[in-house]
Formats: sequence, structure tokens, C-alpha cells
Amino acid sequence: MSRWNDKRVMVEDLRSLARFFAPLYLLAVSTLRTYMETVPFAADPEQHAYYLSVHHVFWFCDTLLLGMLALHFVTKVPVKRLVWLCYGMYAILLPILWVWLTGRKLALEYHPHEWHAMLRDIFTFVWTAPHNRPVIIDGGVAFVGISLVAYFYTRSAGRGILMGLVGFVIINLFAIPLLGPTSATSPAPLVAIPSAWTYQPFISAWYSFVAFWVMAALMARAGLFREDGRVWRVCLLFGLLGWAIFSVAAYFAGWFPHVYDAVMTGFPMGFCLFLLARVVFWTAGKQGSHWALALFLLALVCQAAVFGPIYAGNQERLTIKLAPKTGAWARDRQPFQRLRLFRQNRFDFAAPDETWPESFPPDYDEPRESSPYDANP
Repeated sequence: MSRWNDKRVMVEDLRSLARFFAPLYLLAVSTLRTYMETVPFAADPEQHAYYLSVHHVFWFCDTLLLGMLALHFVTKVPVKRLVWLCYGMYAILLPILWVWLTGRKLALEYHPHEWHAMLRDIFTFVWTAPHNRPVIIDGGVAFVGISLVAYFYTRSAGRGILMGLVGFVIINLFAIPLLGPTSATSPAPLVAIPSAWTYQPFISAWYSFVAFWVMAALMARAGLFREDGRVWRVCLLFGLLGWAIFSVAAYFAGWFPHVYDAVMTGFPMGFCLFLLARVVFWTAGKQGSHWALALFLLALVCQAAVFGPIYAGNQERLTIKLAPKTGAWARDRQPFQRLRLFRQNRFDFAAPDETWPESFPPDYDEPRESSPYDANP
């Protein structure tokens, strides 16, 4: 007989399946939003590059993971019951839907580094920054949604409002160009750190580093290390030791002559040693949570995507401008660019007297390649 003849078993299996695909769904939707924002709907698609995409994907992952962790502490709800929030990431596609319907282009930027302009944009919900107004949609959905989720779990209006404010702080914290290399000018970071990398590889490494530790904190709060905590602590010791040894060796050998670069590139090496030690214990019979091992293997893949080109010395080749997208994609999008349902009315975020550099003029027609069928017979 099928194990799904028991409804309780079937529900639990479906829940396990949903939890398994939740982080994959998070990465998939973040990648889709990043691609749509930086290529077909970008004001300047020539600026699209590999590390720009990696940077944006981990930006979305960081904000959601930190939101889950904050929601766990505010509501005291077990992490296992918050994993489904990953499936709410479809909300980040709403700005893409808006620009598709209105024929606009996206040119989203970080908050300006001048304090007065930064605070102005934060407290006006970026209304004073016309190029960033599309994020009011997904930002507003996130603000209201996480408040309602907190209220649903606690039945406390105070905690709902508190969680909304915490979510607002998290989103704006990541919208500020807090860190960056000394060579970065756009955006100009508040704290410049010496580095041989340009901004995109620098911030991609940082966001992936933050995502790993927030994920580890969520795993710890979920109890994934509880049953074999001693084994995990021994593996952590091996990982930290490998991280320190490689970072010091890379710095003094001149492989990465800046401290930040050496520390960041040493982290995946220590992580590999950490995982290797855990696999050795696993084969020795000290098995633990399959969920923990699966999540760490996914983290290893993400680390390889960020640091693989850096180890090969090709990170700057993956930050240069690529050729603009033309051809079939542009021709296929042409009818949809004319579908401006909200042009020059109250639903359009741009006032009539505002000029958006990324907007199409009313009579704009995207150029297309000539075809022999265009000629008269």
C-alpha cells in the first residue's frame, strides 16, 4: 500500500518537500528578478555582468534570511514554521510587472551616501528618488506582509507593528552602500576598505558571507545541530583553523595583498575543511541532520559561484560591460512595450513634469534588424 494512504503521512511528506524546495525557490526567484532587472528591463543593459547578478541575488537572500531571523525572535515562532516565507519572494517580481505594463525601464540604485539625501529618501519611502519608486511596490508588500504575519502568529498589534519597523530597518540597511572598496565611486561606500577588487566582486563576497552566517544562525535556532552538537563543534574548530591558516598564508604570500581579500578568500577554504570533517564523522557512524548537511552543500555551491572566478583571477573579466541584448528578444518585447495601461495617469509613479532618463518617449519604437520580408514584392 502507498504510504500516502495515511493523510497525516502525506501531509508531513508534502511539508518536507516544501521545506526542501524553499531555499531553491528563493534562489530561483532572486535570480529571475535579477536577470529581468539588469537585462530586458534595464535602462542600460550593457552594464549587466556576472558579478552584478551575483551581488543582487545575495542581496535578496540576505534581506529575507535576516527578516526570518528577526521574525523568529520577535514572535517566538519556531524557524521550521517560517520557512514558507521563502515562497513569498514572488513579491519581488512586482516591480518587473509594473515596468512591463507601463513601458518603463529600471535604473535602481542604492541610497545616496550624503546623509541628508539618504535620510530624505528613507523617510519618504524613496518617493523623493523617482528612479527608485518601483521598489515602493515590493517594499510596501514586504512591510505590510511581515507585519500581518507577526500579528497572525502572536495576535499582538504591538508585535506586528514592531516587526514591520524591523523589516523597514533591514531593507534600508541593505539599501545603504555601507561597505565597499576604496576604488568604488558608484555607489560611494560609507566605509571604504582597501581591496584589489572592484565593487561588484567585493560586495558579492560580503553578501554571500553574511548570507552564510545568517543561514547558520537560523539552522542553530531550528535545532539542526542539537542532536550531534559536539561533532559540529569539532568540525567548526577545524573550519576556523583552516580559514585562519589560508587567510594568513594568502596575505603574506602576496596572493591577496589586502586583508579583506585574504580573509574573504580564506573563508571558503575553511568551509570546505569544515564540511570534509563532518563527512568523515558521518562515514564513521556519527550521522546527524540530513537537512543540515543538505543546506551546507547548497551553501558550498553558492560559495563556489562567488569565489571560483576570484581564485582563477577572472573576477574583473566578469564585471565588464557585456554586449546589449538585441535580436529576437527585443522584437518579441516590442508589442508589450506599447502596452502602457497607466500612461500619464494617477497610477503612474512619474509625474507629468518629471523626466526619467530610463523612460521611453511616447513615440519610442525599439529598433529592430532589417528583414528581407520588409521589402515590397
